[in-house]
Amino acid sequence: HCRSASAPALGSPGKHDLYDVDHSEKLEECMLSDQSPLSSGVDSGQQSPVSPEKRKNHRGIKKLWGRIRRSQSGSPVQVHDPELGDFKRGGFRATAGPRLARSGKTRDLKLPFSKWSTEQVCDWLEDIGLGQYGLLAHHWVSSGQTLLAATQHDLEKELSMKNPLHRKKLQLSLKNISSKQPEKSAELDYVWVTRWLDDIGLPQYKDQFNDGRVDGQMLQYLTVNDLLFLKVTSQLHHLSIKCAIHVLRVNRFNPNCLKRRPGNESEFSPSEVVQWSNHRVMEWLRSVDLAEYAPNLRGSGVHGGLI
Repeated sequence: HCRSASAPALGSPGKHDLYDVDHSEKLEECMLSDQSPLSSGVDSGQQSPVSPEKRKNHRGIKKLWGRIRRSQSGSPVQVHDPELGDFKRGGFRATAGPRLARSGKTRDLKLPFSKWSTEQVCDWLEDIGLGQYGLLAHHWVSSGQTLLAATQHDLEKELSMKNPLHRKKLQLSLKNISSKQPEKSAELDYVWVTRWLDDIGLPQYKDQFNDGRVDGQMLQYLTVNDLLFLKVTSQLHHLSIKCAIHVLRVNRFNPNCLKRRPGNESEFSPSEVVQWSNHRVMEWLRSVDLAEYAPNLRGSGVHGGLI
């Protein structure tokens, strides 16, 4: 069954199923990096005297460096400059909820995708996590229609898009952006999916899912062959992911539908158990005096939906 050429999507119903189933702004390069004199560790005792003007500049740089160091964003942020326009956030920290932000160049665009310019299409590729193909797209794409009319072979030939998951992601994203009723799952980006893998107890696959840019919309259309490409070979882990996708579908892809913390231990319904995360199941084991088994659930893929 796993070797079948056309495996059904894990989120789709079938008679043998168990269930019925930012654009990140570019950081200013080389600005006060760890290789700068301020943090290079060079002995300052041998430095020659500096003029008052240079000393003033050094104080200004130190003040600016201190502002960046104190930032809570997890990485250096862009310092506001009136000449550069509105302040924009930077950073790479994963968020608990869905990341819905989109580039200002495409967010309010009212033109149909087929009429988008080359630059707008390239910005959009960056938004959905496929920015590595932007350079080739800049030379090949004349308008949005180029991508809409492209086949799998065209994407592989013109954009060197060898990864089948990237091609799948692009085609699903094109379908969604051209639809009058975008899918709710499309609001959950690939960064959110890596956190979701933590919740269902399969963090060991985060790198593979991240490299494949698997987002919420792709989860609905994952096949057995896709999971094998992602190096998910365990039959139990296949079932774990399938059940977790089913829970998302039932909850209309609510990003916070999984319960991570214990509630009332004396009263809970089966419908609540279905929403237990892997961590929540471990907490339950401790509450029923089976704490010695809780550590075994790490990386097991056991969550409420699988139970």
